[in-house]
Amino acid sequence: MNRIAIVVLVGCGHSSSSPATADAPAQPDAAEASTCATGDSTKIKFTRVDGCGNDGSVEFCIPSNNADVLARVQSVSATIICSPGGGRAMCNDASLLLCTYPTAYPAQCEAQYGAMNDPVWMQMCSLSAFAEIHEIVQTIFE
Repeated sequence: MNRIAIVVLVGCGHSSSSPATADAPAQPDAAEASTCATGDSTKIKFTRVDGCGNDGSVEFCIPSNNADVLARVQSVSATIICSPGGGRAMCNDASLLLCTYPTAYPAQCEAQYGAMNDPVWMQMCSLSAFAEIHEIVQTIFE
């Protein structure tokens, strides 16, 4: 007759750290994840975490009569389109252009309506450094 032995080992040790978090890096909170190393993150009216929670883009105004600013803005990302118009950014004055930056998944966003990916967030920070840009807002059609 064959005998099978089953051995059960039970440990009752004590650890000062939780196994689920002992080796996991600390995740920044939404505010920390939305700060900019360069630029002025207070001009960005959304966080990186909810940056793609919009109707397909974010927008901002620039002066309409300044080709240098337009070229510098478009050098941040070739996806930026600027034209006359009001938008949610309220570029209603004829001296302003409405600029839009698309927020599509997966090109710019980690998930549909989710967080902006790191390169796009860094571009938002770069845009926020422009003195001519006063705020960057989410596009929401109402």
